[in-house]
Amino acid sequence: MAEFIDTVSHNKPTNPSAIAGLIKELIDSAVDHDAINYLNAKDKQQAQNGKNKL
Repeated sequence: MAEFIDTVSHNKPTNPSAIAGLIKELIDSAVDHDAINYLNAKDKQQAQNGKNKL
């Protein structure tokens, strides 16, 4: 993330696929995948909906 901010703040060219990869990593890190296993079906669906919205 720091590398991305540095790149943007210095107006360096960015690779769109690298940005997409970074965003995917950020979304994945925001979700506690181990905890999802303990949710019931309704809550799992809500968690997936939240992830999709991110």
